[in-house]
Amino acid sequence: MPYPNMWLKRVGDWGRTALLHMMRSILRLSTLVFCICGQILHSVMHRLPPVTLTIPLPWFTVILQSDGQVWTLTIQLPWFAVTLQSEGQVWTLTIQLPWFAVALQREGQVWTLTIQLPWFAVALQRDGQVQTLTVQLPWYTVTVQREGQVWTLTIQLACFTITIQRDGQVQTLTVQLPWFAVALQRDGQVQTLTIQLACFTIKLQRDGQVQTLTIQLACFTITLQRDGQVQTLTVQLPWYTVTVQREGQVWTLTIQLACFTITIQRDGQVQTLTVQLPWFAVALQRDGQVQTLTIQLACFTITLQRDGQVQTLTIQLACFTITLQRDGQVQTLTVQLPWYTVTVQREGQVWTLTIQLPWFAVALQREGQVWTLTIQLPWFAVALQREGQVWTLTIQLPWFAVALQREGQVWTLTIQLAWFTITIQ
Repeated sequence: MPYPNMWLKRVGDWGRTALLHMMRSILRLSTLVFCICGQILHSVMHRLPPVTLTIPLPWFTVILQSDGQVWTLTIQLPWFAVTLQSEGQVWTLTIQLPWFAVALQREGQVWTLTIQLPWFAVALQRDGQVQTLTVQLPWYTVTVQREGQVWTLTIQLACFTITIQRDGQVQTLTVQLPWFAVALQRDGQVQTLTIQLACFTIKLQRDGQVQTLTIQLACFTITLQRDGQVQTLTVQLPWYTVTVQREGQVWTLTIQLACFTITIQRDGQVQTLTVQLPWFAVALQRDGQVQTLTIQLACFTITLQRDGQVQTLTIQLACFTITLQRDGQVQTLTVQLPWYTVTVQREGQVWTLTIQLPWFAVALQREGQVWTLTIQLPWFAVALQREGQVWTLTIQLPWFAVALQREGQVWTLTIQLAWFTITIQ
């Protein structure tokens, strides 16, 4: 039925309004008494030695007490008492009634209004931007605090405490028990659950598809994170960190120490071991039959690779690259510069020197007594060959070739076309 609920609502509204008006009236009255009595007594009492002065009147009593630092003025009436006390910068005005007491205290910029009833107490405090309302009951305490945009509600019970805090979009619920605490926080899409125990902390966080579980112990931390297909396990110790990550078929183990890092990665058949030091890194990789050792320094990189019988040594510098390769009987030295490449190759008795430029290449080859000089351009090639007394000049174009050969007194001119050959000797 709605009638009892409406009646209770009206009684609650009336009680809240009455309490608010009463607190405002008490505050105005106490401020007036505070200003008048304070100025009078402050100028008189500090000049007197410790003294107690009692003035009995027909229907009330005035007691004035001072011990040098603390002075107190009390007005005692039959059914209530008013006390004004000063101790240094602390001023306190107390109104004592038979069934409740009202106290107003000022300490610098901190104002506190307290209403004490037989079975509960209400305290309203203001310290600059911080406003606090406290309701003290026999078996629990409720506190509401506001500091700018931050609102905090605290319920203190005998065996645990509940705290609800809101700071803009951040909402936090905390339950504090004697031996552990549970906190639930929401910040937009980020949700965090924290369980605080005496010897360790458990935190579970969710940010969209990213889920993170953290276990914090006295000497190390364990973190388990999942982001879609990526799963990461991290163990944080005082002097090193161990991380295991899985992304599909890729497994990565990382050991982070103060002065270097060790990484072991496996991607199907590819296994990689990397040691990272402050000024260089060493990486060892194996991909089936291919083994690669890489040394990375600040100004250059050294790579040693073995693929079956093929061995390759590469030195990478800022402005050029040197590569030495061995494939059985074939040995190749390559120098790679920004605008040209020099290659020296040996295969048994055959030596070849090649200079590769952006728009042409020059090759010099020696095979025993045979020397060959070749100039390769985008649309034709020129080759000069010497074999003992035989000299041959060849010009190779896209659709024909011209060869001029001299052997002693014999000259031979050969023109090779797509479908016939002309020879003049």
